[in-house]
Amino acid sequence: MSFSLDKEDLEKHISTRAIMENITEAAVITDHAGNVLHYNNRFSERFYGGQVGDALPQFAEVISRHGSVSEILQRALQKNGLIPFRICFRTQSYKDPVTPAYASMLQSRLTGKPMAVLVQLDEQLSRFTARLRDIAEQKRSQGAMLRKARLESTTDPLTGLNNRRFIASYLELYWHNYQRSSDDCTVIFIDLDHFKKINDQYGHDAGDLVLKRFAELMRHAARDGDALGRWGGEEFIAVLPQCTVDQSAIFLTRLQNILKGQIFNRDRAPFSVSFSAGVASLSQSRSVEDVIRLADNAVYSAKEGGRNRFVIHRKDMLWE
Repeated sequence: MSFSLDKEDLEKHISTRAIMENITEAAVITDHAGNVLHYNNRFSERFYGGQVGDALPQFAEVISRHGSVSEILQRALQKNGLIPFRICFRTQSYKDPVTPAYASMLQSRLTGKPMAVLVQLDEQLSRFTARLRDIAEQKRSQGAMLRKARLESTTDPLTGLNNRRFIASYLELYWHNYQRSSDDCTVIFIDLDHFKKINDQYGHDAGDLVLKRFAELMRHAARDGDALGRWGGEEFIAVLPQCTVDQSAIFLTRLQNILKGQIFNRDRAPFSVSFSAGVASLSQSRSVEDVIRLADNAVYSAKEGGRNRFVIHRKDMLWE
């Protein structure tokens, strides 16, 4: 159906003022081609900041998810009732990506023939769906914050390794698993030698650099599945699942060899770093606290033996 209609003709056939006064949401009246013939104040305020002026918008610029605009307008002219569709305005002031709308036929009060199309925007539904989007986005944001908080609560901020809380929980979990499966696990305590002297002589920035670099070297030396952590200060810990105390020597030897090639503070007063380590296993222990105590005692023995070495706990004896 095709016809030509201007604002003057429109007023003869349709009482636009009476129609628009009873509509609280944004609404426009268009012809079959999508030319806007009339609009209410809400439409002007909502989409054009009240500055539409004489340049009436082309409704044909609206994007529909359910067919072209002209098809929807033609359908509205051919039958009574509301035709629901979704639109998206190409205006800077329009924020919502998609708004529900309804198109309906307007008949001439003189001839009874279809003369124009009334398009009403369901802003209440739009606000509701926008609120749902906001809630969903808020939940995603809260989820991201929660994941970040969880990560921060289990991660050492300086080195990026697991922190003491995580390692302690991990060991408790592994201990319970060990009671059922007898899959052994080796715990290694590592203490950087003379670290206080590094801080005193080269400064805390240099000390922090050593801690971060050592954490990186631990990652290089470890296997996939090994749990690495910073226990506190210059103390580190490695939990090696399904690994015997003798097999743990492979990890420690690899770490020693990598560390030997590292020179710190190269541009100023260069220095190198070594570590002492103690090894114990769950199979040698009565509890998580016990295996930590045994590994810690082994570290002490390594330091007493001259540092830059590791000691493996064997039953009632400490052997290098």
